[in-house]
Amino acid sequence: GPTLAGACAVSMGWRSSFFLLIALSVVFLVLAVMVLPKQRVDASDVHRLDVPSVVFSTLGFGGVLMGLSNVATYGIADVRCIVPCVIGAICLVLFVRREQTADEPMLHLDVFKDRDFTVGTVMICALFAAFIGVTLLIPLYVQGVLGDTALQSGMILFPGVIAALIVNPLSGWLMGRIGPRPIVCISAVLLVVGTVGLMHLGNMTDLYAMAAWQGVRAFGISGLIMPISTWSFEKLGPRTADGTSISSAIRQIASAVGTSIIVLLAAEGVPGGAVTSSGTDVAMTFSLVMSLIVLAMSFAFVDRK
Repeated sequence: GPTLAGACAVSMGWRSSFFLLIALSVVFLVLAVMVLPKQRVDASDVHRLDVPSVVFSTLGFGGVLMGLSNVATYGIADVRCIVPCVIGAICLVLFVRREQTADEPMLHLDVFKDRDFTVGTVMICALFAAFIGVTLLIPLYVQGVLGDTALQSGMILFPGVIAALIVNPLSGWLMGRIGPRPIVCISAVLLVVGTVGLMHLGNMTDLYAMAAWQGVRAFGISGLIMPISTWSFEKLGPRTADGTSISSAIRQIASAVGTSIIVLLAAEGVPGGAVTSSGTDVAMTFSLVMSLIVLAMSFAFVDRK
């Protein structure tokens, strides 16, 4: 994605990447209509949609996401951050209460009673906070501080594509043979090692070195997402759909939090400010802390089954 967007921005302008996304979305829609099988749903399995749950969840998750996403631009004390976060938090409290009392809740929050799901959700949140922001930080530093092009910054992230192509299917194949623990632990070590290699990103000018260390991080990230998710959902059974929905929503919030913190630190605490070399190193320290949390939880909680 970043590599292709960088190429489009350099050759045809930044709007071209959005036209490409529109074209791909149309292709996905056509394929979905043609390929996905039609299924008949038994009348006994049909449940009424709980409208208050939809409203509370939309305002709750949406408000928190909006408020946290505005932190890097306006600062945490700005009304455009405080008001959405407060409204979102209130609606999330109402959403949780509604799910606990409704006859047909939209989501069954009792999935958090499962230890593995709760631990796995925390690990995924820390992982997304550690890596989503860095995929934004590197282009900001390369283009804003070093003065290179969008294509060059996109190429630094290209090793992540190679890592995903190799590790994603390989980790699934290995899970059925050696269990999740070795995969998760080794991948967490790679994530930490790659992050340590970028700890002085603010003083790095070698784009190949950046790409190499980011590639190590990408191998670790690709080896973590699917195994952690699969392991944490294993005991949910019929509640897997609820767990997937909850995990997807929470990881978006974690991504917004991580990105906002990293961008704000990279600008040395100045909302909407330009990325600096010293701020970039501080931002990478935050990513390292999140990576170490993932590493510690991998060895402490992920079992061999």
